[in-house]
Amino acid sequence: MKIITFLSFFFLLLSCSSIAQVTHTVNFSFEELIVSEITGENSNTYTKLKYDELLPSDEIGKPELPIKFINLIIPIDQRVEEINLRITGEDTIDISNPIYPNQPPLPTLIGFEGYEFVEPDPDIYNSDDPYPSELVKVSADGYYDGINHIITLAVYPVYYMPGLNKIIFNSNIEIIMEMEATDASVLNVNTRIPSNQEMYDNILASIIDNPEYIPAYRGDHTIENTEYPPGSYEYIIITSDALKNSFDKFIKWKQRKGISIGVTTVEYILSHYSGDLISGIYDDAGKIRQYLKDAYQSGTVWVLLGGDYTIVPIRYGCDWNYDWWDGTLVPCDYQPYPNSPECYCADYGAHKIPTDLYFADFNGDWDVDADIYYGQPSDNVDYNPEIFVGRLLCSNSTATQDIANWTAKLIRYEKYPGNGDFNYLTKSFMTESDQMQHYNQAEDVTNHLPTSYMHTIWKELPSWNSLNPTFPLGTEVINEMNNHYGLYSWFHHGSPNTIAVRSTGSNQAPYWLVTTTDDITGGGNAIPESGNGLDNLANEMFPSICYSLACNNTPFDIMFNFEPCNWFTGRNLGQGFTVVTNAGGAAFLGNSRLGWTMFSDGLYKKFADLIRIGSIDPESGKSHLHLGVAEII
Repeated sequence: MKIITFLSFFFLLLSCSSIAQVTHTVNFSFEELIVSEITGENSNTYTKLKYDELLPSDEIGKPELPIKFINLIIPIDQRVEEINLRITGEDTIDISNPIYPNQPPLPTLIGFEGYEFVEPDPDIYNSDDPYPSELVKVSADGYYDGINHIITLAVYPVYYMPGLNKIIFNSNIEIIMEMEATDASVLNVNTRIPSNQEMYDNILASIIDNPEYIPAYRGDHTIENTEYPPGSYEYIIITSDALKNSFDKFIKWKQRKGISIGVTTVEYILSHYSGDLISGIYDDAGKIRQYLKDAYQSGTVWVLLGGDYTIVPIRYGCDWNYDWWDGTLVPCDYQPYPNSPECYCADYGAHKIPTDLYFADFNGDWDVDADIYYGQPSDNVDYNPEIFVGRLLCSNSTATQDIANWTAKLIRYEKYPGNGDFNYLTKSFMTESDQMQHYNQAEDVTNHLPTSYMHTIWKELPSWNSLNPTFPLGTEVINEMNNHYGLYSWFHHGSPNTIAVRSTGSNQAPYWLVTTTDDITGGGNAIPESGNGLDNLANEMFPSICYSLACNNTPFDIMFNFEPCNWFTGRNLGQGFTVVTNAGGAAFLGNSRLGWTMFSDGLYKKFADLIRIGSIDPESGKSHLHLGVAEII
């Protein structure tokens, strides 16, 4: 008994002594802080703060301050118990007007007129206390590649003293994190080929801001196999029994490239799995996730979900709102047809979002509170991936031809694009309008893409908010897209089947549209055009990639065809670009629900940064040239 007691005490000492203190320093430049004045919609004057490349805060009614988000690797079995700061280089700025209060974000949705102005929160603006009360806080906690513990910190370079009409800028913030032991939610991989391990290692080094800690804190898998045994695959396609043979040509192409690839059918998974044992969700999407968790631990890296919601199950997640659509149609909060009968819409905006992130991560619990709402802020969603997932938006009624069209484009793009004229691949065509043009988002993104790209940018003329715009037509955009570009970028308001390349004022009818197909007119809301559908693209030999910031361009759950407006008819733009015809391209990166005028370009810039890493340093950064990697991390 004495020996057991002694050993227990000895192990306790070891555990306590291993608890770490993790430090990290963040520097800011006072010269990059822009202080200006703005008139709110309530006619009051406010102080507006902007720091280049930093996002604004988003708590509605509270002071809008710039935030820097950083990712740090920390010990696998520890968590942040307390954060202490050592600040140097403080600058005090007197201001005459209060800080502008955060407003609800404006979606990149056609016809959305905005929200009522939210007044400043009196509990903050009438207080003598500094805001925020915490300059650094943990905003996310998860595990990358199953075993590497990564936290995201929100860091405020500025805090506000409302009672003194001052702001304090901090040039140097040393973050001292006191750690405590926690149960590690880790996953092991027993099969992985060396090239994939190298890729995972490269990604880890690029997504964290303290790579010097990797040797100390990185997790190592127990790799038993460096070749794939029978039944295990590097790349898995999940589709229906009826469609599995439609992927034969794609599979043979990947096999020629040396990739271990196979098909698992939805029917097989649903009959062999009970549900998501990680989150306790026992439905069809849960069965898919549990199967993929097992596949990941057997070495799977890449997954293609071969079909929309009619073929491969989907998971809905919540955004900032805990409610989601129950199928009831309600009067639209915006009126896309001012002169038509009242439209009815689904309350689909920010509430119930189809997301394949659910199938890419296996550490996070999507239903901590065991209710019917998944992926809520109160749940434990882990945004760090284990595998890289894409979805082909083929639909049951047209799936065989959809797969054939996409496969031909994909092989041409990878094997012999442009019939050997590869120069078009680094030509970029960007279009922007409305608020996205006002904020120069296209130009900002060009600064993040590889320097080898040559950019053509079309703007709405004569200005982003002109009541009498003159350029461009949707047809003109389609015609220019046919001049052979490797990358298209859309900075517009949109819907599932349209983007508004030009509008009256800012996002007001009438609109000039690019549509999925020519037969989509936009009704009385749009200026009629001929030749403005993606089915007029003629770039079969020059397949490309498209990135869109517009709302709802790739919903893979429902078609949004609601009476009497029928605003969302036909196939969506993601389908129109990738599967409907032989033209367009092999990949479309777009929103399954709302995009945001002030935030979506930040995601694009992050994506572009990762692509640039791959082009600058092809040895250590080659993994980031994979679209699936650059998009999810």
